[in-house]
Amino acid sequence: MLLDASLGYHLNKQLNLSFMVKNLTNTEYMGRPGDIQPQRNFSLRISGEF
Repeated sequence: MLLDASLGYHLNKQLNLSFMVKNLTNTEYMGRPGDIQPQRNFSLRISGEF
């Protein structure tokens, strides 16, 4: 089983904070033979409008 998760939060009118996890279960998988996909991946993103 392969799970991805994301969480976002508005800090104020101009700033947003997002946290994403790809492959939450840390499962090795292949999209096609010989193409092993990466392990768990964490991303933190801050975006804003000025």
